[in-house]
Amino acid sequence: MELDKNYIIHQLENQVAGLLRQKYLPEERPIESMFQIIYEPPFEEKVSLEIFKNINQENTECYFVIRSVWDKAEDCSKLDVPLVALKAKYNKGQIIPTIKREKTYIDKSIVDEMFFQLSNIKVSPIPNKISTGFDGTTCELRVNSICNSCHFRWWEEGPENWSELTGYVEKILEYFNEGEI
Repeated sequence: MELDKNYIIHQLENQVAGLLRQKYLPEERPIESMFQIIYEPPFEEKVSLEIFKNINQENTECYFVIRSVWDKAEDCSKLDVPLVALKAKYNKGQIIPTIKREKTYIDKSIVDEMFFQLSNIKVSPIPNKISTGFDGTTCELRVNSICNSCHFRWWEEGPENWSELTGYVEKILEYFNEGEI
């Protein structure tokens, strides 16, 4: 009986996609999730960046980002153990994806600038181009407030009429990936 590790890895990737979209609740309270970016390249680790505002007892605001990354290499190495691989094949969920989280405080002025830029982007809720293909990168932006939220999801460059939004999200990703926080 041959195990198809690629199939099991594909199942893990689907679990990871769902886990990254779930709201992560840090221990600190009260907090407010400001926005989340989910970046899913085809052959690299999937990443979620979620910006939170924390209101301290002194009534001051501080901001932090939770970077959640799937450790694909670690999970794939688990499949080298025959019993684990068999359980993963016949009982979905036997391998729980390894999501590593890192918290970094971020200056309020940086978050204010990001929100200012995002709030000034004009974007149609209807995409004017449908992208199709294989092995492309999917990206999402979820913006939250107490009473309202919006969610955009695109593949590769995204629709032409979302270019201002997708371009700015790319700049935010570059900022956090360069570790300039």
